[in-house]
Amino acid sequence: DEIMNHNYGFTGEVLAKYDVELKIFVAFQRVFMCLPLAHVVNHDVFVTHGGLPRISKNLSLDTIAAVDRIKVSQDDPRQPREPQEEDIIYNDLMWSDPFEGAGIRGSERGGSARQFGADITEEFLAKNDLSFMIRSHEVKDEGYEWMHNKKCLTVFSAPGYCDSCRNRGAVVRLHAEEDEGRLRPEIRPFDTAEKPQDYVYAMSYASSTYQLWNEALRKAGIN
Repeated sequence: DEIMNHNYGFTGEVLAKYDVELKIFVAFQRVFMCLPLAHVVNHDVFVTHGGLPRISKNLSLDTIAAVDRIKVSQDDPRQPREPQEEDIIYNDLMWSDPFEGAGIRGSERGGSARQFGADITEEFLAKNDLSFMIRSHEVKDEGYEWMHNKKCLTVFSAPGYCDSCRNRGAVVRLHAEEDEGRLRPEIRPFDTAEKPQDYVYAMSYASSTYQLWNEALRKAGIN
């Protein structure tokens, strides 16, 4: 997401480290646009960044796979249009969060973000013959959290998020048992490591992004 990269300092860091070359930032963006929106491990565990779409009822994995990831990513949010089904799927896979309730509701994050309840998770997993889902997008004190009757696992791998939180991080390892097809998760929490002397603090480049961006546009001959 180009706007997120601007706001959180990634754009500024790339331009500062690569001689304000716009083409370098564009190359990074093209790589991001090609990353999958979701993945299924061993036909058993669904993995995505945010959560389940608000149109999850009867939503199949084939429908998700059919989303034109690059096309949707290229839409300019500054020129809004009526969202199509693939826009909604894309948005919610990226940015939705679970809550301990039922159905779909608006998110406290505001905007177009949504939250999905335990029934949405159960229906989606049953429809696609999956055991559980893994997602991220939310800071968790211990680095992870189970919800929805242990069908929805949040794993957040950035301890001390943005150098302002005191959360632990975590990763999950999936084990395939020899006598059955279902996967078994092994969650591994961890704490922040000691920072080296040359450590660059989170969002250090955010304040200079606007200036570097304009400089990169001028250098590229774009007014």
